[in-house]
Amino acid sequence: MKLLKLIPAAAIVLTAFMPLEGKTEQICMYNNAAFAIEKMFITNTSSGASKDTGSFTLGVTKCIKLGDVPVPLNNGYNIKYIIEAGSSNCNQNQQSACLCAEYLRHTSSDEGNTYTYEVTGSATASRCDKQ
Repeated sequence: MKLLKLIPAAAIVLTAFMPLEGKTEQICMYNNAAFAIEKMFITNTSSGASKDTGSFTLGVTKCIKLGDVPVPLNNGYNIKYIIEAGSSNCNQNQQSACLCAEYLRHTSSDEGNTYTYEVTGSATASRCDKQ
């Protein structure tokens, strides 16, 4: 009988020590272009760690949490995408990976926020802008 009385108390103690997942900034990309995106990826500028979304087509939005890269608070990161089927002309520059944003900083004021970048254009002239 005493054991049954202790179980609820033990459950409360155990949950008090369980780590809670913190809110992290999330970066999304909406494909509104005339091509499939091979992948969107975020790279930690300090460590070089990166995470990508995989392929997605017109009308689809994919997201990455900065904590999954990981990009700790006060670290910088870049957002890029690759057009499926090869190189492209990104903002008038020929390159294999198109840059959406560079030298962004993960700050505590952004915690829990979602930022979406929209990719538009064609495989020969694409661009990415924050919505």
